[in-house]
Amino acid sequence: MIKPQSDKTAREPAAPELMTAPGEMRVGPRVSVGVDLVKVAQVAAAVDAFGDRYLRRLFTPSEIDDCRLIDGGYVVDRLATRYAAKEAALKMLEPEPDEVPEWYTIEIRSLSSGACEIALLDAAAELAARRGIRSVAMSASHEGGFATAVVIGWGDQPAGVQRRVRRTPDRQMHE
Repeated sequence: MIKPQSDKTAREPAAPELMTAPGEMRVGPRVSVGVDLVKVAQVAAAVDAFGDRYLRRLFTPSEIDDCRLIDGGYVVDRLATRYAAKEAALKMLEPEPDEVPEWYTIEIRSLSSGACEIALLDAAAELAARRGIRSVAMSASHEGGFATAVVIGWGDQPAGVQRRVRRTPDRQMHE
């Protein structure tokens, strides 16, 4: 059994610079996460029903080309994975209702390794900057009729923004 060096070490409070009030801790660097899961069949149905109008509303020309087959059809599980990544990115950005960027301002790019990377463009990049997010990363996959993605953004809290986490016995609340 490993014992702490002393009882004092085991019970030390959080660093004073993190404490704001009894039971509260100030959050420093910003880390924001979004995740999404989508049925590939739902994306396929939307492509069948709305065609190019749907594709142009959600995807960049580069994404559309990357998912296009030689016969003019699409690799729908790739489209669904990009859909999930864009939805996860929006969740990560936490936009207010009046500042939701267009989906095509979030671009998923294929790498030669087969992995993807995410790029925030125009309004999505501006929103990220306002949120203090300087870097983003993603991971995505599709299998068994589902596509999923996780997007992580990190940076610093924007000036004047102090998010606090208040811990209560039965839940955690963000303010």
